[in-house]
Amino acid sequence: MEIYSAGEAPIVGITGEALCKKISNNVQLISDPTNLPEIVAPMLQDQDILLTLGAGNIGTVAATLVGKL
Repeated sequence: MEIYSAGEAPIVGITGEALCKKISNNVQLISDPTNLPEIVAPMLQDQDILLTLGAGNIGTVAATLVGKL
């Protein structure tokens, strides 16, 4: 998902896409959170833990995931 500031000015060049490119290993940028269940579900195995971190509406996104997985 995209990176958003917490009230401070955004840092030029720091985006979700830039972060994914730097990590570059087993990373996928998901721009639309409504697509998360369909993208994440095939990656999960029995007994896996899915951790969501973030600010803003990430709690809503996590609740949606629980309802759809």
